[in-house]
Amino acid sequence: MAGPAQVCAWRVLLGKLPTRVNLVRRQVEMPSMLCPLCNNEDETIQHVLFECIVAQKMWDNCNIWIGIYSVRPNTTGSHFTSFYLTWCNKKVNVV
Repeated sequence: MAGPAQVCAWRVLLGKLPTRVNLVRRQVEMPSMLCPLCNNEDETIQHVLFECIVAQKMWDNCNIWIGIYSVRPNTTGSHFTSFYLTWCNKKVNVV
């Protein structure tokens, strides 16, 4: 059985996260499509997870907390791949 984090990750990978842009596509009335965190760009999955300045600060803090010091991925696929490679053993993690 999948947990909440797995369900959220699956929805992100499928492009089904209920962002404001996705909700408007489904004809849900929204007062604005702007990101509620920064009010600078439309709230898409790409923006809310990787481009929003608030999200970037959150990822930086999480990476420091768990001891990952690397370039921040800027796409959904590369983000999940980077976490997978972080936890692989050295034999698998050789490029």
